[in-house]
Amino acid sequence: MKKGLIITVCLILTIIVAVAIAWTPLRLDRFGLVPIEIDWIDVVKINDMTYQTSHPRQEVPVTEIDDEIGDIYFSVSEQVSNPHYRIKNGDATFLPVGTKLYSIRSDGNSVAVLLDGKYFLYTANE
Repeated sequence: MKKGLIITVCLILTIIVAVAIAWTPLRLDRFGLVPIEIDWIDVVKINDMTYQTSHPRQEVPVTEIDDEIGDIYFSVSEQVSNPHYRIKNGDATFLPVGTKLYSIRSDGNSVAVLLDGKYFLYTANE
C-alpha cells in the first residue's frame, strides 16, 4: 500500500513540474520571484513610429526644428520590470515624462527631443 502511494505522489509531482516548465504563463519571472535586469536602448515612440538615438546624442540646430508633435507620457526604464513590455505611443525608455518631441524640417525620418534647452536627434528605427 505504501509503495503505491509513494509512486502516485512521485508521478503527480513529476507532472506538476513538467507542466510548470512547459507552460509559459507560469514562468517565475512574471511573478517577480526571479530578479531580472533589462538592458533598455534609448528610444521614443510617437505616432506608431519608434525612434532611437546614438550615444552620445547628436544635437540638432534650432533652425531645423519644426512643429511640436507630442510629448512623453511614460518613462519605461523607471517603471517597467517586465522584459516583454512593448513600447507604446508616448513612451520613452530614458527621457523624463513631459519631454517635448518636434519634427525636423530637413529630415522626415527623424524627430528631435528638447532636453535642457537643446534639441537632440532620434532617428526612425525601421
